[in-house]
Amino acid sequence: DDRPLGGRSGSEAVDIVFRPTFCRFLLDSGLVTIDVEDVAERGLPYHHAVRLFDALIGRNTAMSAEGALPGSLAFATIDQCTALITQLLGQSGLPGIAAWAKFEQGLDKADGIAERMMGECGRALQEQEQVAAVKDEFSETTDLRPSNDFRAAMLGKFGSPPKMFEGSVGDWTSGISKWAEVLAVHSSPENSLDRLEQKFALDHYIRDMLLEPGCVHVCFKYSAVLQRLFLGYFDEHRTQTMPHSVAQRHLRHMSFAAFFRFCVDFAIFPQLCSFDELWAAYSSADCVEELTLAMESETAMAEVGGRS
Repeated sequence: DDRPLGGRSGSEAVDIVFRPTFCRFLLDSGLVTIDVEDVAERGLPYHHAVRLFDALIGRNTAMSAEGALPGSLAFATIDQCTALITQLLGQSGLPGIAAWAKFEQGLDKADGIAERMMGECGRALQEQEQVAAVKDEFSETTDLRPSNDFRAAMLGKFGSPPKMFEGSVGDWTSGISKWAEVLAVHSSPENSLDRLEQKFALDHYIRDMLLEPGCVHVCFKYSAVLQRLFLGYFDEHRTQTMPHSVAQRHLRHMSFAAFFRFCVDFAIFPQLCSFDELWAAYSSADCVEELTLAMESETAMAEVGGRS
Protein backbone atom coordinates (compact mmCIF):
# COMPACT_ATOMS: atom_id res chain seq x y z
CA ASP A 1 0.00 0.00 0.00
CA ASP A 2 1.13 3.59 -0.60
CA ARG A 3 0.40 6.03 2.20
CA PRO A 4 1.78 9.53 3.01
CA LEU A 5 3.89 9.69 6.13
CA GLY A 6 4.68 12.88 7.94
CA GLY A 7 2.72 15.52 9.72
CA ARG A 8 1.50 17.55 6.75
CA SER A 9 -0.34 17.03 3.50
CA GLY A 10 1.74 16.61 0.40
CA SER A 11 4.22 14.33 2.13
CA GLU A 12 5.96 11.78 -0.05
CA ALA A 13 4.06 8.50 -0.29
CA VAL A 14 5.96 5.42 0.82
CA ASP A 15 5.25 1.71 0.63
CA ILE A 16 3.98 0.22 3.89
CA VAL A 17 3.24 -3.30 5.11
CA PHE A 18 0.40 -3.97 7.53
CA ARG A 19 0.90 -6.27 10.50
CA PRO A 20 -1.26 -9.17 9.22
CA THR A 21 0.54 -9.06 5.87
CA PHE A 22 3.94 -9.20 7.57
CA CYS A 23 2.75 -12.17 9.63
CA ARG A 24 1.72 -13.93 6.43
CA PHE A 25 5.15 -13.24 4.92
CA LEU A 26 6.99 -14.59 7.97
CA LEU A 27 5.18 -17.93 7.73
CA ASP A 28 5.10 -18.24 3.92
CA SER A 29 8.84 -17.59 3.66
CA GLY A 30 9.74 -20.01 6.48
CA LEU A 31 11.73 -17.27 8.21
CA VAL A 32 10.22 -18.20 11.57
CA THR A 33 8.58 -21.23 13.12
CA ILE A 34 5.46 -21.67 15.22
CA ASP A 35 6.69 -25.02 16.55
CA VAL A 36 8.72 -24.41 19.70
CA GLU A 37 10.52 -27.74 19.43
CA ASP A 38 11.64 -26.90 15.90
CA VAL A 39 13.26 -23.53 16.67
CA ALA A 40 16.82 -24.83 16.51
CA GLU A 41 16.25 -26.24 13.02
CA ARG A 42 14.07 -23.63 11.31
CA GLY A 43 14.69 -20.28 12.97
CA LEU A 44 13.28 -17.84 15.50
CA PRO A 45 9.94 -18.24 17.28
CA TYR A 46 7.04 -16.65 15.45
CA HIS A 47 5.90 -14.57 18.43
CA HIS A 48 9.40 -13.12 18.92
CA ALA A 49 9.53 -11.87 15.32
CA VAL A 50 6.09 -10.27 15.57
CA ARG A 51 7.05 -8.53 18.82
CA LEU A 52 9.96 -6.89 17.01
CA PHE A 53 7.48 -5.67 14.39
CA ASP A 54 5.16 -4.37 17.12
CA ALA A 55 7.99 -2.28 18.52
CA LEU A 56 7.71 -0.09 15.41
CA ILE A 57 3.99 0.59 15.79
CA GLY A 58 4.16 3.52 18.21
CA ARG A 59 6.78 5.39 16.20
CA ASN A 60 4.96 4.84 12.90
CA THR A 61 1.64 5.96 14.36
CA ALA A 62 3.26 9.21 15.44
CA MET A 63 4.79 9.65 11.97
CA SER A 64 1.60 9.02 10.03
CA ALA A 65 -0.32 11.97 8.70
CA GLU A 66 -3.52 12.86 10.51
CA GLY A 67 -6.37 10.87 9.04
CA ALA A 68 -4.09 8.89 6.72
CA LEU A 69 -4.47 5.66 8.66
CA PRO A 70 -6.84 4.54 11.41
CA GLY A 71 -5.05 4.05 14.70
CA SER A 72 -5.98 0.37 14.80
CA LEU A 73 -3.96 -0.43 11.67
CA ALA A 74 -0.40 -1.36 12.64
CA PHE A 75 2.13 -0.99 9.85
CA ALA A 76 5.81 -0.60 8.99
CA THR A 77 7.59 0.84 5.98
CA ILE A 78 9.43 -1.30 3.46
CA ASP A 79 12.79 -0.04 4.76
CA GLN A 80 11.82 -0.96 8.33
CA CYS A 81 10.71 -4.44 7.24
CA THR A 82 14.00 -4.95 5.38
CA ALA A 83 15.99 -3.97 8.46
CA LEU A 84 13.81 -6.22 10.63
CA ILE A 85 14.33 -9.21 8.34
CA THR A 86 18.09 -8.63 8.44
CA GLN A 87 17.92 -8.55 12.23
CA LEU A 88 15.97 -11.82 12.29
CA LEU A 89 18.50 -13.49 10.03
CA GLY A 90 21.30 -12.34 12.32
CA GLN A 91 19.51 -13.87 15.32
CA SER A 92 18.76 -17.19 13.62
CA GLY A 93 21.88 -18.85 15.00
CA LEU A 94 22.93 -20.10 11.55
CA PRO A 95 26.10 -19.02 9.72
CA GLY A 96 25.54 -15.99 7.55
CA ILE A 97 25.77 -17.78 4.21
CA ALA A 98 23.54 -20.63 5.36
CA ALA A 99 20.97 -18.23 6.80
CA TRP A 100 20.74 -16.25 3.56
CA ALA A 101 20.59 -19.41 1.43
CA LYS A 102 17.73 -20.77 3.54
CA PHE A 103 15.92 -17.43 3.42
CA GLU A 104 16.25 -17.21 -0.36
CA GLN A 105 14.57 -20.60 -0.71
CA GLY A 106 11.72 -19.44 1.50
CA LEU A 107 11.55 -16.16 -0.38
CA ASP A 108 11.05 -18.01 -3.66
CA LYS A 109 8.19 -19.94 -2.05
CA ALA A 110 6.57 -16.74 -0.73
CA ASP A 111 7.00 -15.12 -4.14
CA GLY A 112 5.21 -18.04 -5.78
CA ILE A 113 2.32 -17.73 -3.33
CA ALA A 114 2.08 -13.98 -4.01
CA GLU A 115 2.09 -14.57 -7.76
CA ARG A 116 -0.77 -17.06 -7.49
CA MET A 117 -2.73 -14.59 -5.39
CA MET A 118 -2.19 -11.83 -7.94
CA GLY A 119 -3.13 -14.27 -10.70
CA GLU A 120 -6.38 -14.98 -8.89
CA CYS A 121 -7.10 -11.25 -8.75
CA GLY A 122 -6.11 -10.85 -12.41
CA ARG A 123 -8.51 -13.56 -13.53
CA ALA A 124 -11.32 -11.96 -11.55
CA LEU A 125 -10.53 -8.59 -13.13
CA GLN A 126 -10.55 -10.09 -16.61
CA GLU A 127 -13.93 -11.67 -15.99
CA GLN A 128 -15.24 -8.36 -14.71
CA GLU A 129 -13.87 -6.55 -17.74
CA GLN A 130 -15.63 -8.99 -20.04
CA VAL A 131 -18.89 -8.39 -18.24
CA ALA A 132 -18.34 -4.64 -18.27
CA ALA A 133 -17.65 -4.73 -22.02
CA VAL A 134 -21.31 -5.59 -22.63
CA LYS A 135 -22.83 -2.13 -22.84
CA ASP A 136 -26.14 -2.94 -24.46
CA GLU A 137 -28.08 -1.67 -21.44
CA PHE A 138 -26.18 1.58 -21.04
CA SER A 139 -25.42 4.50 -23.27
CA GLU A 140 -21.84 5.32 -24.19
CA THR A 141 -22.08 8.93 -23.04
CA THR A 142 -19.43 10.20 -20.66
CA ASP A 143 -21.98 11.08 -17.96
CA LEU A 144 -22.99 7.39 -17.67
CA ARG A 145 -26.69 8.05 -18.04
CA PRO A 146 -28.85 4.93 -18.44
CA SER A 147 -30.10 4.15 -21.91
CA ASN A 148 -33.75 4.48 -22.80
CA ASP A 149 -34.10 0.70 -23.03
CA PHE A 150 -32.70 0.21 -19.54
CA ARG A 151 -34.89 2.98 -18.13
CA ALA A 152 -37.93 1.45 -19.82
CA ALA A 153 -37.07 -1.97 -18.40
CA MET A 154 -36.85 -0.49 -14.90
CA LEU A 155 -40.16 1.26 -15.27
CA GLY A 156 -41.75 -1.87 -16.71
CA LYS A 157 -40.64 -3.94 -13.73
CA PHE A 158 -41.24 -1.39 -10.97
CA GLY A 159 -43.58 1.08 -12.68
CA SER A 160 -46.60 0.57 -10.42
CA PRO A 161 -46.14 1.83 -6.84
CA PRO A 162 -47.32 -0.47 -4.03
CA LYS A 163 -50.40 0.42 -2.00
CA MET A 164 -48.27 1.38 1.00
CA PHE A 165 -46.55 4.14 -1.02
CA GLU A 166 -47.91 7.48 0.15
CA GLY A 167 -46.53 9.65 -2.65
CA SER A 168 -47.86 10.31 -6.13
CA VAL A 169 -47.22 8.29 -9.27
CA GLY A 170 -44.92 11.05 -10.45
CA ASP A 171 -42.84 10.78 -7.29
CA TRP A 172 -42.55 7.03 -7.77
CA THR A 173 -41.54 7.39 -11.44
CA SER A 174 -38.96 10.03 -10.54
CA GLY A 175 -37.50 7.74 -7.89
CA ILE A 176 -37.24 4.84 -10.36
CA SER A 177 -35.42 7.11 -12.84
CA LYS A 178 -32.92 8.21 -10.20
CA TRP A 179 -32.42 4.59 -9.17
CA ALA A 180 -31.62 3.71 -12.80
CA GLU A 181 -29.06 6.54 -12.90
CA VAL A 182 -27.36 5.30 -9.74
CA LEU A 183 -27.19 1.76 -11.13
CA ALA A 184 -25.69 3.06 -14.36
CA VAL A 185 -22.96 4.96 -12.53
CA HIS A 186 -22.01 2.10 -10.21
CA SER A 187 -22.15 -0.43 -13.05
CA SER A 188 -19.58 1.44 -15.13
CA PRO A 189 -16.40 -0.54 -15.95
CA GLU A 190 -14.19 1.76 -13.89
CA ASN A 191 -16.33 1.61 -10.74
CA SER A 192 -16.84 -2.14 -11.05
CA LEU A 193 -13.11 -2.81 -11.31
CA ASP A 194 -12.35 -0.51 -8.38
CA ARG A 195 -14.86 -2.33 -6.18
CA LEU A 196 -13.42 -5.69 -7.20
CA GLU A 197 -9.86 -4.63 -6.34
CA GLN A 198 -10.98 -3.24 -2.99
CA LYS A 199 -12.89 -6.44 -2.19
CA PHE A 200 -9.87 -8.56 -3.12
CA ALA A 201 -7.58 -6.50 -0.88
CA LEU A 202 -10.05 -6.60 2.04
CA ASP A 203 -10.63 -10.35 1.73
CA HIS A 204 -6.92 -11.11 1.86
CA TYR A 205 -6.34 -8.65 4.70
CA ILE A 206 -8.96 -10.50 6.76
CA ARG A 207 -7.40 -13.85 5.82
CA ASP A 208 -3.99 -12.60 6.95
CA MET A 209 -5.46 -11.51 10.28
CA LEU A 210 -6.18 -15.18 11.02
CA LEU A 211 -2.40 -15.78 11.01
CA GLU A 212 -1.62 -13.22 13.69
CA PRO A 213 -0.11 -14.63 16.91
CA GLY A 214 -3.33 -14.30 18.92
CA CYS A 215 -5.33 -16.46 16.51
CA VAL A 216 -2.49 -18.96 16.14
CA HIS A 217 -2.22 -19.24 19.93
CA VAL A 218 -5.93 -20.07 20.26
CA CYS A 219 -5.66 -22.71 17.51
CA PHE A 220 -2.70 -24.37 19.22
CA LYS A 221 -4.23 -24.18 22.68
CA TYR A 222 -7.46 -25.86 21.59
CA SER A 223 -6.07 -27.93 18.72
CA ALA A 224 -6.95 -31.23 20.43
CA VAL A 225 -10.60 -30.22 20.89
CA LEU A 226 -10.86 -28.84 17.36
CA GLN A 227 -9.30 -31.99 15.94
CA ARG A 228 -11.78 -34.24 17.74
CA LEU A 229 -14.66 -32.12 16.47
CA PHE A 230 -13.33 -32.37 12.94
CA LEU A 231 -13.01 -36.15 13.21
CA GLY A 232 -16.61 -36.31 14.37
CA TYR A 233 -18.00 -34.28 11.46
CA PHE A 234 -15.81 -34.93 8.39
CA ASP A 235 -17.75 -36.76 5.69
CA GLU A 236 -15.43 -37.39 2.74
CA HIS A 237 -11.85 -38.07 1.70
CA ARG A 238 -9.55 -36.37 -0.77
CA THR A 239 -6.30 -37.59 -2.32
CA GLN A 240 -3.02 -35.74 -2.12
CA THR A 241 0.03 -36.35 -4.29
CA MET A 242 3.16 -36.14 -2.19
CA PRO A 243 5.74 -33.52 -3.28
CA HIS A 244 8.48 -34.86 -5.57
CA SER A 245 6.80 -38.27 -5.62
CA VAL A 246 4.08 -40.25 -7.36
CA ALA A 247 2.82 -41.61 -4.05
CA GLN A 248 -0.62 -40.53 -2.86
CA ARG A 249 -2.36 -40.49 0.47
CA HIS A 250 -5.98 -40.11 1.55
CA LEU A 251 -6.90 -37.15 3.73
CA ARG A 252 -10.09 -36.47 5.64
CA HIS A 253 -12.14 -33.55 4.36
CA MET A 254 -15.24 -31.74 5.60
CA SER A 255 -17.76 -30.66 2.99
CA PHE A 256 -19.93 -27.60 3.45
CA ALA A 257 -22.90 -29.83 4.30
CA ALA A 258 -20.97 -31.35 7.20
CA PHE A 259 -19.69 -27.92 8.27
CA PHE A 260 -23.24 -26.58 8.25
CA ARG A 261 -24.41 -29.53 10.34
CA PHE A 262 -21.71 -28.69 12.89
CA CYS A 263 -22.84 -25.04 12.98
CA VAL A 264 -26.46 -26.11 13.56
CA ASP A 265 -25.55 -28.57 16.32
CA PHE A 266 -23.53 -25.94 18.19
CA ALA A 267 -26.10 -23.16 17.61
CA ILE A 268 -23.70 -21.10 15.49
CA PHE A 269 -26.52 -20.98 12.95
CA PRO A 270 -28.80 -19.11 13.19
CA GLN A 271 -27.94 -17.50 16.53
CA LEU A 272 -24.52 -16.10 15.56
CA CYS A 273 -24.54 -15.81 11.78
CA SER A 274 -26.64 -16.33 8.68
CA PHE A 275 -26.40 -19.05 6.04
CA ASP A 276 -24.73 -16.64 3.61
CA GLU A 277 -22.10 -15.73 6.19
CA LEU A 278 -21.37 -19.40 6.84
CA TRP A 279 -21.00 -20.07 3.12
CA ALA A 280 -18.71 -17.06 2.71
CA ALA A 281 -16.53 -18.24 5.61
CA TYR A 282 -16.32 -21.78 4.25
CA SER A 283 -15.59 -20.62 0.69
CA SER A 284 -12.79 -18.29 1.78
CA ALA A 285 -11.02 -20.87 3.97
CA ASP A 286 -7.41 -21.52 2.95
CA CYS A 287 -6.42 -25.16 2.49
CA VAL A 288 -2.82 -25.78 3.52
CA GLU A 289 -2.52 -28.86 1.31
CA GLU A 290 -3.42 -29.22 -2.36
CA LEU A 291 -6.18 -31.80 -2.75
CA THR A 292 -8.05 -33.45 -5.58
CA LEU A 293 -11.82 -33.73 -5.97
CA ALA A 294 -13.86 -35.78 -3.54
CA MET A 295 -13.25 -39.50 -3.71
CA GLU A 296 -16.11 -41.62 -4.98
CA SER A 297 -14.61 -44.98 -4.12
CA GLU A 298 -16.56 -46.57 -1.29
CA THR A 299 -13.73 -49.04 -0.85
CA ALA A 300 -11.29 -46.26 0.01
CA MET A 301 -13.83 -44.66 2.31
CA ALA A 302 -14.37 -47.92 4.18
CA GLU A 303 -10.65 -48.59 4.36
CA VAL A 304 -9.81 -45.21 5.87
CA GLY A 305 -12.89 -45.27 8.08
CA GLY A 306 -11.87 -48.67 9.43
CA ARG A 307 -8.51 -47.26 10.51
CA SER A 308 -10.05 -44.20 12.22
